[in-house]
Amino acid sequence: VFLFADLVGSTAVAERLGELQYHSFLNRVFAALADPVETHSGSIYQYRGDEMVVTWPLERGLRDGECFRCARAMLDALERGDMNYVGEFGVAPRARLALHCGAVVAGEMGDLRREIVYSGDTVNTAARIEAFAKEGDHTLVVSADVLTRAPLPDDLSARSLGLHTFRGKDTALAQIA
Repeated sequence: VFLFADLVGSTAVAERLGELQYHSFLNRVFAALADPVETHSGSIYQYRGDEMVVTWPLERGLRDGECFRCARAMLDALERGDMNYVGEFGVAPRARLALHCGAVVAGEMGDLRREIVYSGDTVNTAARIEAFAKEGDHTLVVSADVLTRAPLPDDLSARSLGLHTFRGKDTALAQIA
């Protein structure tokens, strides 16, 4: 299971804060998001600029809707700290989240700099879902692949966004917000 958490409007925030203060802002936001990841048995796979990528082995991430619970807890963590962020940085962070699951290959990549990476259609599709969330200004978009395999917690509701074909894909996928 992959959860992409992208900060909304971070380019403007970076420009306004400057490099050092923006780095401090990102570090604080990522620290706040890390607690729900740990609580809900996820692993932070990587940071990519203003984005955090969280993973779970399929069974663990779907069991009891852990990936959904993590996403909700991440959004709640940012909301709880709103006034602290505004006081220190002049802005309350918002995140846009995307959830998708499927098979991946994990392996070592690179020559001069070696790294263990995930690759495959699942990772690419998760990134496309995150871009779709951004285009539609959705806070959380979940692929039907996740929703059909995991129970949606009682305190969350979902609505269909219909079928969408993403760049580079031949098959339309159902998206849920």
